[in-house]
Amino acid sequence: MSWTVLIPVIVLFLFYLSGNKRAKAKYSNFKTLPVPEDDQANKGPVASAALEIVAMAGGIYLALTSLASFLQLSIPKTIEFTGVTFDPIAAISIILALLQPFVGEMLKKYYGNNNS
Repeated sequence: MSWTVLIPVIVLFLFYLSGNKRAKAKYSNFKTLPVPEDDQANKGPVASAALEIVAMAGGIYLALTSLASFLQLSIPKTIEFTGVTFDPIAAISIILALLQPFVGEMLKKYYGNNNS
């Protein structure tokens, strides 16, 4: 199987797993989904999880871009990998945003839920 097909499939699968974990974490305390107010858009768990992933990736992108600028790192604008051209900082941001719920869960298991 070609990398140009395999990489998007892996990213979509990670997006699904990360969104699923975020939705379960967010709505685990509810027996039924919360009813939105009249002026709010009716967002389901999947839409909320997708919005959180994109917002997290955007924040990470801004932080990494600012850090690279501050440290005056020379990072290429684009990288080509198996015929696909992409921004390396954006790719790192998306990967970190997708892995965040899994890393958070591992840290909770390792350190426990002690708030002291």
